[in-house]
Amino acid sequence: MASDGHKERLLAIRRLEDLIFGEMPAEGRLFSDFVPPGVVPEIKKYLGSSTGREVVYYRPNAGSDYGIVGVFESAEAAVGAWPLRVMAIAGLSGDVSHRDVLGSLMALGVERKKIGDIFVRGDTAYVVVMAPLFPYFKDQLKKVGPSPVTVEEVSLTQIEDLGPRYVAEVAVLKSLRIDLVIARAFKVSRNQGKDFFREGRVKLNHLPVKNHHKMLQPGDLVSLRGYGRVRIDAVLGQTQKGNLKVSLHYMN
Repeated sequence: MASDGHKERLLAIRRLEDLIFGEMPAEGRLFSDFVPPGVVPEIKKYLGSSTGREVVYYRPNAGSDYGIVGVFESAEAAVGAWPLRVMAIAGLSGDVSHRDVLGSLMALGVERKKIGDIFVRGDTAYVVVMAPLFPYFKDQLKKVGPSPVTVEEVSLTQIEDLGPRYVAEVAVLKSLRIDLVIARAFKVSRNQGKDFFREGRVKLNHLPVKNHHKMLQPGDLVSLRGYGRVRIDAVLGQTQKGNLKVSLHYMN
């Protein structure tokens, strides 16, 4: 039986294929919603002009996890076309996290696929969203957590140098099996971890995962709802007992 993550990945790929090969409107351009990073390798074969159309995957900056796919009748149609806006949400309290900001946005009835990366810097969060939703967020978003906030549009250039913030740690692990990483990173028992998988609280590279024996590799991002996110940065070597020394990045 296919896992939820596998089903979601296949559905996302199918939607992108429908977009790439679908009917082209008069303006000569089509756009996807934000694409989970775990799906991107599956669509690389369509990038460029191999389909007879120009297919481009675009991320707002080098630190972005989420991008969108544009399908254009010609290369000329792609110039200046990306339908994204950056919101600056100001007035956050000091302990507000990425999760708090995302939760407040989705509480307004907006699907996750309409919201891109979120960069929290001090009392301001910079959020990339699909352009048609910006006026709605500006009008409706009044609080994040306990804090009243204001929403203004800023230029994409203001997030050029932003990326996820993290706290680094070197951990010793028997292997890069996902349940071992979760137990070590979030200080939970293996039995608790199994419950989290059954409850659908674990994601790998932004897609649900049920297989608690899945092996990870450097670059993978694991999130546990209610706890946080951790990225496998690198395997630094082995201990004398043959365990792995792993660099973990806890994402803020």
